Amino acid sequence: MIPEAFRPAYTQTPVGRVHHVAYGEGPPLVLIHQTPRSWTEFGLLIPELTGHTLIAPDLIGFGQSAPAGEHSIARYAAGVLGVLDSLGIERFDLLGHHLGGLVAYHLAGTHPDRVRRLVLSSTPYLDAPERERRASRPAVNYVPPREDGGHLADMWRRRAAYSPADRPDILTAYVREAVEHGDRAEVGHHAVTAYHSEDLLGRFRGPVLCLASAADPLAFPRHDRILAAFPQAREVIFPSGTVSVMEQLPAEVADVVLPFLAESAFDGDPASQGEALPVGDPTAADDAVPLGDTAPLRDTAPDRRQGTGAEPGDATRPEVPRSAQARAAYGSAGVS
Repeated sequence: MIPEAFRPAYTQTPVGRVHHVAYGEGPPLVLIHQTPRSWTEFGLLIPELTGHTLIAPDLIGFGQSAPAGEHSIARYAAGVLGVLDSLGIERFDLLGHHLGGLVAYHLAGTHPDRVRRLVLSSTPYLDAPERERRASRPAVNYVPPREDGGHLADMWRRRAAYSPADRPDILTAYVREAVEHGDRAEVGHHAVTAYHSEDLLGRFRGPVLCLASAADPLAFPRHDRILAAFPQAREVIFPSGTVSVMEQLPAEVADVVLPFLAESAFDGDPASQGEALPVGDPTAADDAVPLGDTAPLRDTAPDRRQGTGAEPGDATRPEVPRSAQARAAYGSAGVS
């Protein structure tokens, strides 16, 4: 049951009927969920994001939205944009988590004039090596059904490895939505694997906040790749954050997102939007990323463009400056 303060609606978009929920008042902030979840992934975070009109869609093919024909990042993004167009929302902030982060990346790259600020949480960067790695990865969200129902226990055990041990409510929600997808539970991951992040590299020049969860074994070891794609990005690491950080730590997420959205340094700067920024391929150099000492862990991080040693057009990946706390989090996760 949806709480009364949440405003559910359906919108017919070019890719099909999309269900979405709105909440609050203020500048629009769009929340985009991971696979195989729905808008409910943000149910605990939404009330924390005060002072904004929150728009949380079910991506096409997920939740209460229409089943998708083709599952692709571009198709998911088209559904989100269709909702915003129907609501008359021209400019907006974006927050995406996991697959939702890739959808947000695509929207920011294809419509940079409409996105004010971009928050990417545990977002992958899909270049050729990453596409190849993911193509051979075993299924994460699908377990073949068995007559005795044992597949439900198998799914519970599989997903438990990615959820906070003290939050069975989060694990229950994840398993329920994965099971509802049946044999389509992996289509979201297939859409991620087929994506080409490099095609939109440098297109969005506005403010970017990259969130990472150190206890997320799926995303954290490769977090540096999406961070390096945005020389202007700031980084915040949640040391205890898991794949389900949006439900696990809603107050902590809001504590870093709200100050970032409140900044106005880029507003009115025509150079911050619209045109492609010529930057180098963030994976053109070795996988090792030099670590600095300049970026604090929390939302007070300075502009990442300062002191990175990378200028637009560089053919190598920029440095990823991190605090001692951030380096410790990466070290404990086995990330160099």
